[in-house]
Amino acid sequence: MFHHHTATITPFSDNPDFDFEIRNVLGLAVGGGADPGEVLAATAGIHKNDHAGWFGAWQQLGRRTVEAAQAAATAGHRVSAAGGSCAPPPTSVSPSTRPAR
Repeated sequence: MFHHHTATITPFSDNPDFDFEIRNVLGLAVGGGADPGEVLAATAGIHKNDHAGWFGAWQQLGRRTVEAAQAAATAGHRVSAAGGSCAPPPTSVSPSTRPAR
């Protein structure tokens, strides 16, 4: 006898907007854009309507990432530093240092 089971996906957050954003960021992991453990640790325990907690968690994760990248750069580990997005964004590069096309 066949028993039909409905598949369910457990949300990462009770807030559907937070859950959506967590899933989006986790999707970046395959390209090196996120560390799943860091994302899940940062967002664990944020309550459904705690927007200040949500913002603070991401802000703290960003700060830790930049600090790790800066420490790697200081130690001469350029590849690790680049992985932490320590470099300035392309829009802040002056035209004289921008690579020729």
